[in-house]
Amino acid sequence: MTRPIIDALPGARSLVQRMRHGKKPPPEFSGWGMSTNRVPPWKNETELSKDFLQANDKLVQAVHEGRFQMTQYADFKDKEEILRSLLWRHFAIFWSVRYAAMAEGTSLVECGVSDGLTAYFASYALNNEKKIYLYDAWEKMQAEDMLETESMHSDYAYLTLERTRKNLEGLSAEYVKGHIPEIFKTYASPKDIIWLHIDLNASKPTTDALEEMYKNIVSRGVIIFDDYAGRAFGDTRHAVDRFFADKDGVLLPMPTGQAMFFKQ
Repeated sequence: MTRPIIDALPGARSLVQRMRHGKKPPPEFSGWGMSTNRVPPWKNETELSKDFLQANDKLVQAVHEGRFQMTQYADFKDKEEILRSLLWRHFAIFWSVRYAAMAEGTSLVECGVSDGLTAYFASYALNNEKKIYLYDAWEKMQAEDMLETESMHSDYAYLTLERTRKNLEGLSAEYVKGHIPEIFKTYASPKDIIWLHIDLNASKPTTDALEEMYKNIVSRGVIIFDDYAGRAFGDTRHAVDRFFADKDGVLLPMPTGQAMFFKQ
């Protein structure tokens, strides 16, 4: 006798029965514009998942104790809920750094640091074993660097380098303060980059960062974009697609809104 299809799918029958009785199961994860009934990767019993959860728990504790201040989310009372909603995005950061660590290189780079959340997870993923270069103006974005459709993302005047340094105390980092691309005139891109994170909220500085950094990214290095698929960042997505149209590698868009490029 042929087995019903529903019985061949793990959990499908119980799901249908709960839905028939009006008990819709809650999503396994919901946050930052995405919701899914699939088991999140950090719930797997792997060393990487355990390390990620440990890093996240330490961050939650640091925020609770005031040792890490999330000024970008100052208007949100429940900071722990913000971190919970960012879990999938932060896991992507953590995973991408662990993957990039297999490449032959010495440096990690972030363009657009803010309070240091991404830098925290990137450093923890490698146990602070490699140096990370952090580029940010730590002030309001320049109007000439933005298209009219991007002007809504310009208010970062509340950021300070001092706050980010304090948040990331103990991190082996080089802090590079200035606007992109002007800062490249006095502080060039480091060599042998295995991992580059770009979170600049505008298409022009994103392209400028790629043009400066790409040549120094090693084979099997990773570039991860924060703003790729956000509805408000269409110009950035188009700029990224244009840049990689003739590059050797593969671009992976993600449901989190991020995207990863794996260089050949």
